[in-house]
Amino acid sequence: MVESDSSIEDLHSLCTCVLSVAVFLRGLGFVYFIAFLCLVNDGLPLLGSQGLLPAEVFVERLHQHFGSAKAANAELPSIFILSFRWENIDLS
Repeated sequence: MVESDSSIEDLHSLCTCVLSVAVFLRGLGFVYFIAFLCLVNDGLPLLGSQGLLPAEVFVERLHQHFGSAKAANAELPSIFILSFRWENIDLS
């Protein structure tokens, strides 16, 4: 009888732990979802050729400062350093 009581308690604590993890992960997913919605809403006016600091100008300055794209990417990793043409991207 003692063994069955301890196994029930172990099962109960395992279920509580699994439930806690599931609730935490869903809450974290919700926070990330809201963050990406804010990024879409606020990020579009900031990026692009007419943005606050156009990414093309930023990347050119990084290349001039560090000497090459590889050196710039090693020091300041960014998706903007990738070599594609900014004039083909329309974020509006």
